[in-house]
Amino acid sequence: MPEGSNAAHIAFDHWVATEQSWDGGNVKISVNGGPMEVVPPAMFSFNEYRDALMPPEQNDNPLAGEWAFTGTNGGEVSGSWGQSQIDLTGLALPGDDIQIRFEMGLDGCNGLIGWYIDDVQVYFCCATFGDVSCDGALDAGDYATFADCLTGPGETPAPLAPTTPLTCLDSFDSDVDRDIDLSDFAILQRLYDGS
Repeated sequence: MPEGSNAAHIAFDHWVATEQSWDGGNVKISVNGGPMEVVPPAMFSFNEYRDALMPPEQNDNPLAGEWAFTGTNGGEVSGSWGQSQIDLTGLALPGDDIQIRFEMGLDGCNGLIGWYIDDVQVYFCCATFGDVSCDGALDAGDYATFADCLTGPGETPAPLAPTTPLTCLDSFDSDVDRDIDLSDFAILQRLYDGS
C-alpha cells in the first residue's frame, strides 16, 4: 500500500458456477508477510460472499467452512459476470505490504464449471465526494475531471482525461445509477458552493 494513500479498494470481475455450498472460491489477504486470511464479507463494499461452504465434518473441500462465492444463477447450471469490490480500510494500512489470493476449492465429487476472475483493479477513494485530486478541496481541477466523465443517460463514462470509468463512478456518481449525468453535477455544485 503506498505511503500516504487512503481508502484503498480492490475491484474484480468474476463469474461463478459451482456446486452450491460444497464448492466455491474466496479472496484471501496477507499483510506484511502474515498468514493468508479470508477477507470477511463485511469488508466488501459491493457484492460480498452470500454463503459459507459446508463445514469440514461434512465437506472434504480444503476451504470447508469458509465464506465463499458459491452456487449459480437461481438454480441454473450456468453463472454470470459481476463485479465485487473490497474496502481494504481496516485490513491494511498505508505502507503495509499486501498479497491477495483468489482461491478456489472443490470437494471430492460432482461440481460444475468453476470460478473465473478478470480485470482486477486497485484504486483509492478520497474522503470528500468529488475531490478526485484528494487534496481536501473541490476546485477547478475536480470540475475539469467531472466534465471529462460527464455522459448521457445509459452511457458508459468515456473520460478525455487519464481517468478510468471506475474513478469517474466512485468520484461523481452521487445518485449511484452507474451513470455520470447532470443530477450528479447538481450535487457536486451544491458541495462546491458549500450549501
